[in-house]
Amino acid sequence: MSEVLVLGGGAWGTALANLLADNTKKSVYLWSYEKEVANTINTKLIN
Repeated sequence: MSEVLVLGGGAWGTALANLLADNTKKSVYLWSYEKEVANTINTKLIN
C-alpha cells in the first residue's frame, strides 16, 4: 500500500491527514464532500 485516503475534510479529517503526511512516506489524500471546503484547503492551505 503506497497511498492513504482520509474521507472527510472536516477538522478531524484534516488533522488526521496532516499527521499521516508528516509521519509517513506514503501519498496522503484528503477527500471532502463539499467542493468549497476542498477548494479552500487546496488554495489557502487552511480548513
